[in-house]
Amino acid sequence: DGDKMNNLHVWVTDKSDVVVRYASWTGSNNAQVTMNASLAAATVSISNINRGEYNIYIVANAPSSFTFPAVNETIGDSFKKFVLNLPEGKKEPAFGDGGMPLTLISSVAISPGKNVLNAELVRVCGRLRVSVRNHTAGRNIFLQSVKLGASNPDHGYLFHQNGHAVPDGTQYREFVSIDNGKGTEVKDYIEPGTMKTVIDQYIFETGLDAVANMNLSFSGGIFATATESAVVEAAKMDVYSPGKEFAGFYENNIKSADYFIIRNCGANYFLRSNGSGMKQYYHNTVEELLATNEVERYFWTFDVASYVESGGRGASKVKSIQNVFEVGKYINISTTDNALVTLSDTKQSLIVGTQALGMLIRNDDGPYKVYCSYTTGDDVRSKSNQADQNLVYWKMIPVKKTEEEVFKFRGAEKDFHKNVSSIDYIDEFGVSVPLTDICRNEDVNIIINVFYNPEYASVYFEVSAWEEISNETTFD
Repeated sequence: DGDKMNNLHVWVTDKSDVVVRYASWTGSNNAQVTMNASLAAATVSISNINRGEYNIYIVANAPSSFTFPAVNETIGDSFKKFVLNLPEGKKEPAFGDGGMPLTLISSVAISPGKNVLNAELVRVCGRLRVSVRNHTAGRNIFLQSVKLGASNPDHGYLFHQNGHAVPDGTQYREFVSIDNGKGTEVKDYIEPGTMKTVIDQYIFETGLDAVANMNLSFSGGIFATATESAVVEAAKMDVYSPGKEFAGFYENNIKSADYFIIRNCGANYFLRSNGSGMKQYYHNTVEELLATNEVERYFWTFDVASYVESGGRGASKVKSIQNVFEVGKYINISTTDNALVTLSDTKQSLIVGTQALGMLIRNDDGPYKVYCSYTTGDDVRSKSNQADQNLVYWKMIPVKKTEEEVFKFRGAEKDFHKNVSSIDYIDEFGVSVPLTDICRNEDVNIIINVFYNPEYASVYFEVSAWEEISNETTFD
C-alpha cells in the first residue's frame, strides 16, 4: 500500500499559510497535473506566481473526511494536524480502495523564470514485520504464539510533526499477533532452510521512546519434516520472576531451597555453571537473563552455616554454594591466585563477606584470602586481594519459581517458549542500539533465527537487528 496515487492535491501558500494556488488530480490529467500510467509519479505545473518564499503542502490518497482549503483561505492546525484513527476494534490502519495517504510539507523560494521542485511523498504509516528463519536440519517449526508488547498507537497525524509527535490522547493497543489456543490444529509451518513472515502490519508513527523495551514473545514446537500439522494442548511450565537485588549477606531468612542469581557489581556479568567449570555471561537485564535457555544454570542455593548480625559488616559462613541446574555441583575457590573457579562434586565451605559495595565470596582454607572475581572474558578466577575493587564484589537477586499453565504442541520433539525484552537495530554508524520508536515510511523487519541441536535437545534463538529504509525505498 502507498505505492500509487489515486488522487493528488497540492497547495501553495505564502509564509502566513494563505493559499495562493491549488492544483488537484482525481483521475484525469488536466492543465495543471499530469499523472503517469503507473500512478507512481506526477508532474504539477503552477504558473503566474510572484517571486518570494512559499510553503508547499501535498496530499495523495486524501482521506474522505479531509477538508480541502480553497484559494485565499488560511491553512490552520485542523489541516496541519489532521488525525487518522485506527478502525474500532482493529489493530491495523485501513484505507480501503483510496489507498494509504502520502504527504509532504516543503518550502520553496520562487525566482524569475522556471522553478523546479522534486518531491518524494512519504507514507503516513510504517510497516512492522516479524519473520522466522529456520536454521534447523531436517525439522519443521510450528508456531503456537507470536506477540509484541502493547505499543501500537491508535492515532496518527496525516502530516509529519516535529519531534515525531503523536496526537494528544493517543493510546497504545496490541499488535497483530499469532495466538493459537487449546485444541487448535495448526497447518502452517516453516520448513528447514526457509524464512516466513508471520506478522505483517502497518502502524502509525509511535512517537519517541514508545517502543523502548517493547518485548517480543514467541512459542512453538520443533517436529520432523514429515509432520504437516500439530495440535495445541495445555501444559504446566515453571516460570521465574526476580526479586529485589541486595548486597548484604546478613539476611537471616535465606533457606537452602531458595534460588539466587549472582551479579557482579562492576558490570552486568552473571555467574553461570558450565559443566565442570564456572562462567560469567553478560546480559542487559535480569529479565533478559531469565528468558535464556537452561536458565537454571544461573541459579544458586546457599547452605548457610552462620550469619553476620543483621545490618552489620563482616562475614557470614556457608557450608556450600550449589548450582540448581547441575545438582551436586558446588563452587570451589582455589587457594592460589588467578586460578579458575570451578564446580566440584565436593562441598567447599566459603566465607561471604558483607561490604558497602556488595558481598565478597572467598576461600575459607589457609592463611590467605582468595576471592571469586570477575575477569576479562567469560572465565571466573580467584584473586588474592581486593585491589580490583568492583571486580570482586557481587550482589544477590532472589528468584521466585511459580508454575503456570502454558500452551504447547502435542508430540513436539522440542517445545520452546521465548521472551525478548528489547529489540535492537543497526544505526548509521554500524552500532547495535535499542529500538525506541518506529517512524512513518520505515520498514521494521524483526527476524527470529531458530537453531536446534537435537544431540543436546536445546534451541538457540537470535533476533536479527534491522536497518531503517530511506524514503526512496518502497515496501516491496
